[in-house]
Amino acid sequence: MRLGDHGYLRNPIIRGETEKAIVEAVNRKVELEILWLNPESDLARFREESEGERGLRDDTVESIKFLWGLREGLQSPAKERLRLAEHNAMPTCGITWSDDVMIVTHYLARELNLESPGLVLGPSMSLADRVVERARRSGSAHPPVTEVYTANFRQIASSSTDLTAERVTHLGGRVGTWGPESAARKSEAEIRRERGIDDLEEDGSSGD
Repeated sequence: MRLGDHGYLRNPIIRGETEKAIVEAVNRKVELEILWLNPESDLARFREESEGERGLRDDTVESIKFLWGLREGLQSPAKERLRLAEHNAMPTCGITWSDDVMIVTHYLARELNLESPGLVLGPSMSLADRVVERARRSGSAHPPVTEVYTANFRQIASSSTDLTAERVTHLGGRVGTWGPESAARKSEAEIRRERGIDDLEEDGSSGD
């Protein structure tokens, strides 16, 4: 899945639930792959400029540090089941893919993308269904939409680079140093708190 945002760090309860879910998954022999857009790339700078007040690059690094610290606390072989990597392809959507269910959130230009439009997709057509569909359309059927997103994810994942301790340390030193254009930007967590977007009280109850 892609996990480049910062929203799950906005609340101690949500942060704890995220950590618990990941640890339990890899201990149950689930393979997890998390990809981020390289925060030092020109594409990351462009995305940050597009999102306006949000500090995308700092958010990305904080997210990387959180997941890296979690991974370092795991024992082998569970540790090897949590792959953390960065890529240099321009993302047009965020993908969370689990078995045959995929959640896709589409980025909007010039928006903060705190409430991006999304899709919840199920299994693709069976082979028999594809044959029938192709015949019905005289041989010009497009692939099912889930296969388009799956292919996109695999293409990005195949060219991504695994994070290392040295890389994470280097990126940690870049927080707040991107330049004057980033100085006044806020984290997604701060913006969500300010706007009261799907936040929780620390006792676990829903906010009013």
